[in-house]
Order: sequence, then C-alpha cells, then structure tokens
Amino acid sequence: MQTADILEMVFVVSTIPLTLALPIWLQRALLRRMTPARRSRAWPENEQLARTYLCATSVPLGAALSMIPLCWVTRKQRGPLHGALAVVLGVLWAALIVATIEFYGFVWSVVLHLLGVPGLELAHLGR
Repeated sequence: MQTADILEMVFVVSTIPLTLALPIWLQRALLRRMTPARRSRAWPENEQLARTYLCATSVPLGAALSMIPLCWVTRKQRGPLHGALAVVLGVLWAALIVATIEFYGFVWSVVLHLLGVPGLELAHLGR
C-alpha cells in the first residue's frame, strides 16, 4: 500500500463517526432547548438513536436525513403550514450537516496536498 492509500483509508475511517456523531449531537442539542411539552412529542432517545443509526447505515449521509422526521414530530404546532415549515427546517439542518462533512473532506484533502503526499490529488478524496 502506498502512503496515499493509507491516508485515504484513515480519511474514510475518520469520516464514519463524524457522519453519525454530528446528527446525534445536533438532535440532542435541539431537544435540550425545547420545552418539556414539545420534547415529549419526540421519540424516546434510544429509538431516535436507533433510527439515526439505521438511516446512517442504509443511505449515504442518511444520518443527516434523520433531522427531517425529528423536526416533523417536534414542530411547535400541528397543521399544514407548520408541517411544511418543519420539513423545510429539517432539510436545512440536514444540508448543514452534509456541508460540514463535505468541508471536513475538503480540509483533509487540502492539508494532505500541502504536505505533499505523493500520488494524492485534491479530488482524490472526494466522493
């Protein structure tokens, strides 16, 4: 194995916990900021963790997509307008998570490029 192959493997292995931990952390932070009545509409924590893990293992970046149902079940009020706003908010949170993960990959590739790792190009680590 060449150095570039090993570093790519390290990148992939370090991205896996990030793709799962970031949505879980964000969901917990959002739930802590909610009122007890609103928080009670959310799924129990162990079910939410299981759903997030299932999404993460089923769909690429699926853990980020688990923000959409979380925003749906914890929306402030019922009704079509609040439902639509909850879905939009969930999509925005998911996009922020994906952007953060992509930025991590970009920074990783730039650092490796600056270190002059042979056989590594900037686009090499992209998805």
